[in-house]
Amino acid sequence: MAKIRKPFDVNPLGNTPGAKVAAQNVVTAQIDRLLEQASQQSVAAGLNIANILKEKYGLKNDVKDYLWKLKSGKSVRFYEVELSYENVKDDTYVTFDINGRDQEFLNSDSLRDLESLTDQQFYPAIARMKNDRFEILDGSRRRAKFLLAEGKIKYFRVLVTEDELSSSDAKDLAKKLQTSKEHSLREIGKRAQLLKSSNELLGQVELAAELGVSQAKVSRALLAASISDNLVHLFRTLDELTFEDYKKLAKIQNEAADKLQDIVKSVRNELAYKEKQDFGEQKKLVFEVLKGHIDNLTLILKDTKKDTITQLSEFSSSGVYARKRISGRKFSYEFSRLPDAIQKQLDDAVKSVLNKYKG
Repeated sequence: MAKIRKPFDVNPLGNTPGAKVAAQNVVTAQIDRLLEQASQQSVAAGLNIANILKEKYGLKNDVKDYLWKLKSGKSVRFYEVELSYENVKDDTYVTFDINGRDQEFLNSDSLRDLESLTDQQFYPAIARMKNDRFEILDGSRRRAKFLLAEGKIKYFRVLVTEDELSSSDAKDLAKKLQTSKEHSLREIGKRAQLLKSSNELLGQVELAAELGVSQAKVSRALLAASISDNLVHLFRTLDELTFEDYKKLAKIQNEAADKLQDIVKSVRNELAYKEKQDFGEQKKLVFEVLKGHIDNLTLILKDTKKDTITQLSEFSSSGVYARKRISGRKFSYEFSRLPDAIQKQLDDAVKSVLNKYKG
């Protein structure tokens, strides 16, 4: 796994004057001896130590390092490394809370603007070491594109730090270093939901300030985030969904209610048999198929909601009737223009039956 190692973490001289400089000199001397020994042994074995370091740790002879000042005022040092496909696949990960990018929607369609990565990675990703793995703070789209290439791209460049970063500094750094396209409305909404879940007292004004967007955008984003993942996954990329689209989906979700999962499954099956369109036409097709299923559901529900009426008896006199009405789980008895004596007998009969019922 490509990582930056610190062979000596303990200062044996404690806090005595000059201890830090003395410790650094000791460590430098020890590292020099280790490298000299490794170099001699590699030459004797006919190996190139530079290639070994590059292959094993992603380190180059001319390792670049950068000292950055964070939001908290703390300065941390980043080193540039090159990771292989196996390194990226096994030793890197992305946290939505920090990065803010929905990884489930990073596919060949949503990453089509990164074709140049196969020839040149213009910007390295930014990461921190956490639990011996690389947490990608910025560059998750480039990471996803690199993984989709399945080894066809030789290396993935990353600026990584082993220094401790607070969540606040990590989030701020990820936000400032965002070099790719803006986060989608839904992704912003998901982040707002996370903030809200950690502090229920946060209103839209506070959420807007925290996310660096307008209050109106927070409102729209929260609506987008409220749509079921199953429903949104019918579309190829989040980029194609506008606020008006999310409003339509919210209406569909409300009308479908507990039938939503069945409808989404049916829509997905139907779309599988249709020819793939460009983005605009494909979105239009998805909404058309959804509407067809929702209209069908509405008709079914309308039919099931019709009351069932049963005549209990026939009368020769006009306006006199006795009938039973069933509406869903409810039923009632309706009588019209029956004599008082009959009404009393019916009351007594109903009471007698109910008195025997022990439910």
